[in-house]
Amino acid sequence: MATYTIPVEKKKIPSPPKTNNKFTIQNRPTTTSGKPVSTANNAPTATATTTSVPKTTSTNNGWGLGYGTIKENNNQAVKWADKNAEIERTINVIQNREDAGQDLSAQLAHYRNLTGKEYTPSYERQTEQRIKAEVDNYIKNQSQAINDAVARQIQQNQAGINANNAYLSEQIQKFQEQNNVADQQSTMLQNRRGGFYSGGLDYQLGQNAKATQEASGALSRDIAARNAEIYAQNSQLAEQAANQIKQLQMQAPDLVRSRVQEALNNYRAQQMQESQLTGMYNGSPTMQMQAQQFQQQLAQAGLTGMFNGQPTLEAQQIQFSQQMAQQQFAEDVRQFGLQFALQRQVQLGNMSMDQARLALAQQQFNFDQNRWQSEFNADQQWRQREFDLATMPQPADLAKYTGQLNNIFLRQDDEGNYSVNNPEGLYRAIIGLNLDDNSTMSLLSMYGLDIGNFLNP
Repeated sequence: MATYTIPVEKKKIPSPPKTNNKFTIQNRPTTTSGKPVSTANNAPTATATTTSVPKTTSTNNGWGLGYGTIKENNNQAVKWADKNAEIERTINVIQNREDAGQDLSAQLAHYRNLTGKEYTPSYERQTEQRIKAEVDNYIKNQSQAINDAVARQIQQNQAGINANNAYLSEQIQKFQEQNNVADQQSTMLQNRRGGFYSGGLDYQLGQNAKATQEASGALSRDIAARNAEIYAQNSQLAEQAANQIKQLQMQAPDLVRSRVQEALNNYRAQQMQESQLTGMYNGSPTMQMQAQQFQQQLAQAGLTGMFNGQPTLEAQQIQFSQQMAQQQFAEDVRQFGLQFALQRQVQLGNMSMDQARLALAQQQFNFDQNRWQSEFNADQQWRQREFDLATMPQPADLAKYTGQLNNIFLRQDDEGNYSVNNPEGLYRAIIGLNLDDNSTMSLLSMYGLDIGNFLNP
């Protein structure tokens, strides 16, 4: 059966501030009255201080002791080990004060000074806080359910007590009514007898009252016993409820620890499963991923000849052998020709006969292509010159177009002398101008061309 209890709120007693055992704080001397003594005009007082205390950004319960800047630490560099220990200690202080519901502004500022970043609870801490809140809410709901059940039962019991009391009042009223009827009957009987003996009536009325009192007393005691049993049951319900709630509260720490451990185990198992898929665990590659990457690098090195940006020994040897073979091949081509060089490469096993034939055919193709391209370029250049002369506007005098003829057909040697590079082409160009005979002969004579062909075509 559910029981009822009134949960007692337990006040959290804050733990004393943590201090760093590496430092000793020098206290000011006091008098017998407890007041501090000014040391400005007094003799020096011996202290138990063995090391200096670095300055900190706060003196709130000693939370800042243990780490300072180089300037604040007697111009001595602070070791990383000391800083890391202070960071860890600060995190513990933050968590303890957070659990106690105390202010964290100074501790958070100190953590920010130490790390250069804002404090963020770890996943473990967040999980613990979340599960603790869930367990607290669970206990609260369970306690409320227990109290509600007990309240309903007590309400039902109270209804029974009220019913008992109402029945008692009703029965007492009936007893009184019966007593009144008995008194009337006794009086009537006495009157019929002549009323000579009044003492007999008083005695009978007393007996009636006594019977009524005895019946009322017996019933009252019975009802009181019944009600007392119900009150005892209510007390028992309250005690059972209190024990149940107390048991829940006592189980809370173990319940929190077990659920936190279960959540962390599930989280780590999930991380392990993810790491098997991704090769990453907590942002770092797993050993399996590192081994796989190393094997991949080795495989890539075998294909590319590069490992970590450096050529492999095998690649260097191959490159050296290729350079030597290329130098030998170039020397053979220079001394004996391409065909001999290719035949030697076939004999050395560096290429097959088909590869050698293909190389010769490629060389012949390149030679023919270069020759055809040269002839094509020369023909195109000549056609362009003829087109330029044919489309050249007719000048008003010979000086208007001799400049164009000079640019096309005259060349200057290293000594500054001019000569016609294509006399036949220049001749056809002058004739193609369709000038009058005098102008044509003047141009032919100017460039030293034979005018006989013009006069006797």
